Amino acid sequence: MQDTVAVALITSLSTLAAATLTGLVGALSTRRQLAHQLTVARQESVERWATRRDELRRDAYVGFLSACDQAYRQLDRRWLEPGGGEPVPGYDEAYAAMRAVDEAGVAGGPGGGRGGRPGRVDQPHRGARRPAPAR
Repeated sequence: MQDTVAVALITSLSTLAAATLTGLVGALSTRRQLAHQLTVARQESVERWATRRDELRRDAYVGFLSACDQAYRQLDRRWLEPGGGEPVPGYDEAYAAMRAVDEAGVAGGPGGGRGGRPGRVDQPHRGARRPAPAR
């Protein structure tokens, strides 16, 4: 009888050890897989955030350039209006501010800004800017 108990005990302990070893290997494998998935998810999140940030920057820059262009067109339209002997109050300040923005864009890099491009007077949206009329 003791032999039977010993065989049963050995069998049950070996089965328990095998189950423990299998569980441990499975847990370690799952842990490694989850760590890899977490790393991939983090990288994708960083890439999505960078893409979104770039889109926001691009949209803001396009809006800024559009506003600058619109302001320059309005200033040039006012400049070319017939009978505009005296500038509207605030015109000189607005022109000076836009000129400063333009020069900052030119200093930003090659091809940046609008002030460095040659143009014609009859094309106010493309040409170089003239100073405000003297008072």
